[in-house]
Amino acid sequence: MGQTNRKQKPECTNAEVAEKVEKHEEEQDEESEYVQENMKTSESNENVDEEIKESQEALAKKEESQEKWDHQLQRKSKKLEE
Repeated sequence: MGQTNRKQKPECTNAEVAEKVEKHEEEQDEESEYVQENMKTSESNENVDEEIKESQEALAKKEESQEKWDHQLQRKSKKLEE
């Protein structure tokens, strides 16, 4: 019977489609670069955390060693005093 008048979207030209595809690919590349930078930062943070942990462990061992040395000196001092 009667056809309704629907507004049809104008068809995109090949150039417009190519432009949209190119823009989308550029956005994907930018996202990929952003993700890679964040991964590098994350890895760097993990490395720094590991270095801090190792440094703290070394410091704790050094303090423990110093305490042992102090105890030895105290014992030797007591023996010398006797």
